[in-house]
Amino acid sequence: SLFDRGVTDKAFWEHVPCLIESCPNKSGVIRAMNHLESLRMANQMQEMEFGGGGSASMKPINYVLPAKKKTNSWGTNPGGQTAKVSNTSVASSQPSKA
Repeated sequence: SLFDRGVTDKAFWEHVPCLIESCPNKSGVIRAMNHLESLRMANQMQEMEFGGGGSASMKPINYVLPAKKKTNSWGTNPGGQTAKVSNTSVASSQPSKA
């Protein structure tokens, strides 16, 4: 292909603006050059943010998985058995009638 790396190819920016400027339709030239300028700025911003080129190897993401729960929110473990719940007595707010 003519520009292997598309708009990131240096040859694109060396030849396409000159080609556009050689067109006789001056209002079309102005619109196209404005478009090329916005494309160039967007390309520069992407290169700054993502390191440009796209050929650089990406750093692998180190995923850390959470530890498995012994029980779920229903009080059972993942095997389907009910978990043992300790019986703790709660003090009553009403006085006993003995």
